[in-house]
Amino acid sequence: MQAKEKINQFSGWDFMEFVVVWNLEDRYRDKPWVDTDTPTTVHHNDDSRPIREFLEEKCQEYFTTHDESILQPYADDIRMYARKLAIGDNSYYAPLWRGLARIKDDFTIVRATILLLPCMWT
Repeated sequence: MQAKEKINQFSGWDFMEFVVVWNLEDRYRDKPWVDTDTPTTVHHNDDSRPIREFLEEKCQEYFTTHDESILQPYADDIRMYARKLAIGDNSYYAPLWRGLARIKDDFTIVRATILLLPCMWT
C-alpha cells in the first residue's frame, strides 16, 4: 500500500482507529476494567488500554529479538495517524502531534505513543 493511500485510512479522529487497522477487535470483546454497576461511560483512558498493552508486547518482542522490522509498521501507522490528528486538532496539542509524526526512531515513537495514547483524540 502506498503512503498516500495509507494516510487516507486514518481520519485522525480517535485512537480507536488503530483497533481496526491493527485488527485488535478481539481485545475489545470483554472489557474487564469497566464497572457495569456504575452508570457512567468508559473514559478514553480505559479504552486505550488494549492498544497500549499491544504496543507494550511489540516493544518486548523487539527487545527479545532486536528485529527492528517488528516495530516499523506500527511506527509508520502512528506517524500517519499523528499527521492526521495534527490537522484536525485545534487545541494546544496540535504541535505535539506534529512533533510526534516527525520522530524517526521507531522504538521512540511507539514508546511515546503508549504514554500519549489516552490523549490522542479530537
